[in-house]
Formats: sequence, C-alpha cells, structure tokens
Amino acid sequence: SSRVLWTLAVTQLDKQIAKDAPLMLDVANSEALARFHTVLDALGSLGVPYRVSPRLVRGLDYYSHTCFEFVTESLGAQGTVLAGGRYDALSETLGGPSVPGIGWAAGVERLTLLVPDAIVPKP
Repeated sequence: SSRVLWTLAVTQLDKQIAKDAPLMLDVANSEALARFHTVLDALGSLGVPYRVSPRLVRGLDYYSHTCFEFVTESLGAQGTVLAGGRYDALSETLGGPSVPGIGWAAGVERLTLLVPDAIVPKP
C-alpha cells in the first residue's frame, strides 16, 4: 500500500540523516547519560546480553531517552522481532495529559518462525 511505501521512504531518509549525524552518546547531556548507563547496568545485572547501536533509527520521533530492538540473526534482513521505547511526551503530543510511559510491539509472525517445530509444528 502507499502507507507502507511512505513508511519505508521515511525510514530510509531517517537512516541517511542518522548516518551523517553526530552519535547520540557524544552529544547527550549528563542526565541522559546517567539514565542510559542505569539501563545498561540493569541489563547486565539481569544477565541480558545487549549491543549498543549508536545509530539505531526506529523511524518514529516520539521516543525519549531509550529505544530498543530485539533482533535475531536467524531471520536474515527481517531480524527485528520486538521493538519499542520510552515515550515521555507522547500523550501530550496527542492532546492528553502528561503521562510518561514505555511501550513495545512484536512481530508475531516473526516470533513464530523462531519457535522450534518440536514445540509448535509448522503447517
């Protein structure tokens, strides 16, 4: 559909802009860096492996502080299976009250491709 093409075009434009932009960690203020390191420390404490992608582009401009993706190499170029982030001003942007939050979305079809056949047989 035209909406999908528009989204892909905007994401590609975002990636091109991000390629030439300064790295976020190089321009973040001390509060943002402290928050970032708190998240990394929590992931480490929980034993969650992670990789920092300094040029991660989610294609949406309402994230604040943190955005994330869960990625697998098992699915090739379509490896992102879950993504989300923190939204401090999203509600206000949409005309609602100030309600900070975090959200995510998962590609159920991609997740099912990762489930072993022994657990859920594929049709």
